[in-house]
Amino acid sequence: MSTLIVGMGMPGSGKSTLLRSLSEAKKWPIISVDAIRAEIGLGEADQAVNAEAWRLAHIRLAELQKSHPVVIFDATFVQPHVRVDFLSTARECGYTNIQGIVFDAPYAELERRMVERGRVVPESAMKRMHEQFHTAMPQQKERDEVSGKESFLDKLTFIETLQGKDVSFRELERAVSVTMHSELTRLR
Repeated sequence: MSTLIVGMGMPGSGKSTLLRSLSEAKKWPIISVDAIRAEIGLGEADQAVNAEAWRLAHIRLAELQKSHPVVIFDATFVQPHVRVDFLSTARECGYTNIQGIVFDAPYAELERRMVERGRVVPESAMKRMHEQFHTAMPQQKERDEVSGKESFLDKLTFIETLQGKDVSFRELERAVSVTMHSELTRLR
């Protein structure tokens, strides 16, 4: 069985930090679209290289599936059609167990974290992304309303990261453990 853990959430939600910790602790490889943009462009937020970054991410996704039983993928996945296309690609690559972990935080907390890190994402883009994300939150079964295409996650967990109550690594491990078993779970 080939497992893909898909981290989804807004910039500042803690997803990349927590997913990197999980990757390091479990020795599971991680693919980050932001990191690929930084490799090939002017930094993580360089949207001029976004299409190429996603193309390279898909190539790495297919390559890692052949040699690793568990792979982690880190991206915002704000729009349903992006999630549907990605999940379809992951299935085509041979991933048989795809688990989503949605990282969420109140907008004020995301904004505070962006300011703290020197604002990587412009405020107007953050507001637009936040609205899109919360209008069409990730679901276990996804459908792109434009194309009619559907895809699904085998499991889905929501993790809310709040100011003063950051999610511990143990909670993230538990989320992965829970999603490896059976049910839709919401951790707070």
